[in-house]
Amino acid sequence: MNTKIAKIAVAASLLVSLASVSSAFAATTHHVASAKHVTKVSAKSKESAKSKTSTTSKKKPIDKTKATAAVQYAHATLAPFKASKVHGTATLDLNTKTDTLTVMVMVSGLKPHSVHPEHIHFDKAGKMGGMAFALANLVADAKGNAMATTVIKGKNIMKIPAHAWGIVVHTGPAMAGKGKIPVAQGEVVLGK
Repeated sequence: MNTKIAKIAVAASLLVSLASVSSAFAATTHHVASAKHVTKVSAKSKESAKSKTSTTSKKKPIDKTKATAAVQYAHATLAPFKASKVHGTATLDLNTKTDTLTVMVMVSGLKPHSVHPEHIHFDKAGKMGGMAFALANLVADAKGNAMATTVIKGKNIMKIPAHAWGIVVHTGPAMAGKGKIPVAQGEVVLGK
C-alpha cells in the first residue's frame, strides 16, 4: 500500500510540476505576445511620427521677404508746369494683399485758399496721357501749401508700373475749361 501511495504522491507531484510549467509557459507566451504587440505599436508610432515629421518638413518656411513684398513703394517729384511756381512731392504705397493704394501729395506755391483737382495719369515717355485714378482735391492754406491723402481700394491693382504713371495737379477749381490745365506734374518712380 505504501508503494501505491508513493506512486500516487509521485504522480501528483508530477501533475503539480506539469501544471506549474504549463502555467509558466503560458505566462511567458503571453508576455512574449504582449511584447510583440508593444513592438508593433511602437513601430506604428514610429511610422506615424515619421509621417508627421515628413509632413511638417515638407511645409515651406515662412519667407519674410514675401510678406514685405506685399507692399510696393513709389514716389514722384512734382515740378512746375510751364510758368507755374507750384512744386511738391507724392508718395505711393500699394498693399497687394488688401488691394489698397495710398497716395499722399504735398505741394506749395499755390494761390492761398485755392482748390486743385489731382489725378494719377498714364505717363507715356514724359507726356501725360489719360487719367488712371482720381485723387482727393488739394485745398491750399493761407500760405499756398496743401496736402491730401487718397486711399484707393478694390481696384485690383497688381503693381505700380515702372515709368507708366504720373501725378498731375490741375489749375482747378473744377476740371472744366482752363481748370484742366496742369500747374505741376511728375513721373511716378518705383522706390521710396
